[in-house]
Amino acid sequence: MVALFFLSLFKSKFTIMKIKVLTEMESGNKTYEKGDVIDIPEANAKVWIARCWGEYITKENKSKKETKEEKGNKETK
Repeated sequence: MVALFFLSLFKSKFTIMKIKVLTEMESGNKTYEKGDVIDIPEANAKVWIARCWGEYITKENKSKKETKEEKGNKETK
């Protein structure tokens, strides 16, 4: 029980980030291809970016959907 408490504290300190792999690489028994998206801790992500092994994945802005009312307003102008 006590071990689970400390384990939960240990895990909560890490922030996981998504990284897009820019180069093919092999790490232990895992092989990463160019373009793969992986989850790694934030501290490791900074190293990957500095060494040009990967890049941050940013959320793209979604375009606003055009409603029927807006379509009607464009046609009448």
